Amino acid sequence: MKNDYIKSIVISNTVKNIGINAFVQMSNLTSVKFSRSMKEAPYSAFIDSKKLKKIAYPSNIKKINGNFGGTSRCGLKKIYINAKSLKKSNMKGIPKNCRIYVKNKSVQNRVRKNGFKGRIIIKK
Repeated sequence: MKNDYIKSIVISNTVKNIGINAFVQMSNLTSVKFSRSMKEAPYSAFIDSKKLKKIAYPSNIKKINGNFGGTSRCGLKKIYINAKSLKKSNMKGIPKNCRIYVKNKSVQNRVRKNGFKGRIIIKK
């Protein structure tokens, strides 16, 4: 939750899930390194963390829950989804000017189907 001092977060590989609103209102957060064992990204994780420009989800991620806050509440410019498949996602609140990089057509289709209106790039 709200913290103006944290600039970087590294989530230990023993962590599989993090809570709703985990990184909300962290005005100076610039980087998050996710646990390789993480399977689900929480709802509203990055709202009002506008200095965070890039995130990379690990290959084990299966669910990305939405509400990124749109352009007024989210500073993300690049999202890397390193999973070969996604079971569930909600991408409606990601700003259109953000670019999403995925591993294959299956993930690209899931992201598009679940509300993202911007550019999705397949990058192997």
